[in-house]
Amino acid sequence: MRQIIRWLADMRVAIFIVFILVILSILGSIYDQGETPQSSLVSDSISLQENVTNSIKTYPIFSSLIFKIFTFLFGISLLSCTYFQQLPSYDICRGINFFKQSSIPFKPDLDSNVSNQYLRPLINKLFDANYSLFQKRTGFYAYQGLAGRFGPIVVHFSIICILIGSLISALLGFNVQELVPKGEIVYLQNVPSPATFDYLPLLPIRINDFWITYQLAGITHQFYSNLSILSSYGSEKDWLTLSVNHPLNFNNYQWYQTDWDVVGLTAYYNKMFYQIPFNELTVNQSKNWVTWLPFPNQERILLLQDLTGKLFASNQEKNLQDIIEFGSPISASINLILLDVISCTGLQIRFDPGTFVIYLGFGLLIVSAFVSYTSYSRIWIISNPSKLKIIGVTNRSKQGFTLQILKLINSIF
Repeated sequence: MRQIIRWLADMRVAIFIVFILVILSILGSIYDQGETPQSSLVSDSISLQENVTNSIKTYPIFSSLIFKIFTFLFGISLLSCTYFQQLPSYDICRGINFFKQSSIPFKPDLDSNVSNQYLRPLINKLFDANYSLFQKRTGFYAYQGLAGRFGPIVVHFSIICILIGSLISALLGFNVQELVPKGEIVYLQNVPSPATFDYLPLLPIRINDFWITYQLAGITHQFYSNLSILSSYGSEKDWLTLSVNHPLNFNNYQWYQTDWDVVGLTAYYNKMFYQIPFNELTVNQSKNWVTWLPFPNQERILLLQDLTGKLFASNQEKNLQDIIEFGSPISASINLILLDVISCTGLQIRFDPGTFVIYLGFGLLIVSAFVSYTSYSRIWIISNPSKLKIIGVTNRSKQGFTLQILKLINSIF
């Protein structure tokens, strides 16, 4: 087991896992997921490419077992790399290492010699350059920019936070969309999968009102929905008004206004109330709603273009020229009173408990990206009877580091 974990800690294995996840993510993003599979007769009559495309569309990539396995392996790879490689290197870099001239185990970026009499000025210059110095007998060790060595560990930790937050969101979060007529009570039920019902809260919703504001040119400005949150006994717990540009947060549930529609009219005729259904009609990419009143010898066609309160009706020549006012009979001979438009509001209720962990991961990732660019530099001063041997290494900007130390050495002469 330990050998497997060490194998996962290899950077080449991590890159391969990331490559697989990227391919799966690209396929899942390009092709819409969750489509119903076509029949075998249809599949036999289309090309191989279309068959493959339809298979990708009907296969739930992001919720599939293979995607979850590779995501889990990627998380294990990051953890094992952090434990077996990053943390030990961080412990080593914090340690105070002293070398003799004959025991340098690496190729230095800087190798210089100065007279032994310049030891004290050199130490003072390193202090002035914000180096931390340590002494052991005649040897000196100095380092600067320890945060740059710690940066890769934070990068790994931030990616792990993102993976954990995504896992929490996938297991406990849900995204529900409902199209609810005004005045109706509805339960959250239009869920993406049946498993969501296991932890879906009982949250009855009553749509009190829906309206649209328009600009002077008749262009839609904003949608508004006023709704009430009900208890299981039907009593009102709270009410709120939301719009497209102003979603609301209620008990960690995010409420969004997404769409709207018109389903019919309410009417009063012969001391009874009726609901007249609308049919949607698209003209020049503009949505309209039309219905028909089958009165004997006086058929009427009603057309609704928006929610400004104007309803067009056909005259005897079948032209849509008459404008009907709500609350008044549609004509002198027909005592039918149109009361209101039955509009629908499109709501999206989103619950994502992993958002904070994901944001924390991205925040740490941004910070660690800047910290990782900090140069981690180390200098050893080996004192001999006649001269000082100065050795230095750094992980970034090696030429700049060499010029900086040489300039520091020249300044003491």
